[in-house]
Amino acid sequence: MTNRAERAKLYYVLAAREAILQFDDDFCNCAEIHQTILVEHPELAKHASLREKSELLFRICLEEFIEAGWLDSIRDEFAPLFIRSNASMTEGPMSNRDFKQLYDKYEKLGDAQTDWLDSALIAAVESFKMVELEAILRERNQEKEPDLVEAIGGSKTPDDYWSPIPLERSDSNQADALRAVEKTIEELRGDNGYAATYPEEKAFVQDKLSAVARRLRDDSQISWMYLSEFAFKPLAILIKRFGQAAVGVTASLARETLLSWLKSKGLGFLDEFLK
Repeated sequence: MTNRAERAKLYYVLAAREAILQFDDDFCNCAEIHQTILVEHPELAKHASLREKSELLFRICLEEFIEAGWLDSIRDEFAPLFIRSNASMTEGPMSNRDFKQLYDKYEKLGDAQTDWLDSALIAAVESFKMVELEAILRERNQEKEPDLVEAIGGSKTPDDYWSPIPLERSDSNQADALRAVEKTIEELRGDNGYAATYPEEKAFVQDKLSAVARRLRDDSQISWMYLSEFAFKPLAILIKRFGQAAVGVTASLARETLLSWLKSKGLGFLDEFLK
């Protein structure tokens, strides 16, 4: 990451830290915290590209916070990442001189803090490109992904999971996959009980599936790692939550349709990983 990118990321670190500290020391779904950032900085939520980049920046910050020991975490194959702050969260970031200078400036602003950070945060997020953020996550996961490769018994390298998968409007399998994802989104919109009982989980799932549908519809390429995070993970949540109920069945069909499309693109090796 360039020096300019490191400076830009500090503003997001500040926003993430402030949001996390609002949840005190209780374990919570990290999607709820990202949603808090979007609520407090609504310009990020208005534009799809900014929202998606915000999601990736948030993941990068979380991984750094966890590695630094500032957060406790609970990971699960199907459930979202749950985190809670600990005593180190209050002081730890201050050990970074650049962050301390930024935080001192922020503290001096008093009632103007929100407006100042809003403007700075939008500019900081806009300064990144999606490919840059994906590259940062790829680098951070270099040590983790070889285990994943070994687990599925393939000869793939970590970079293969980020390799571009061409998207073609004329591909009937891709069209079927898009329709299946959109059908799942429609089912979610009609399930008000889900929103009433698990509002943040529904927002998390719906936002990610909407992002995938948009990519499949409008973009020229995508990657397995993007699909894993934005399609297969939220679909797994729905399958586990709803089982044989309508939403669960629709999510299962979407998962199988996506897998069929990927196999048609020569990515059948993922079948074992997703069992």
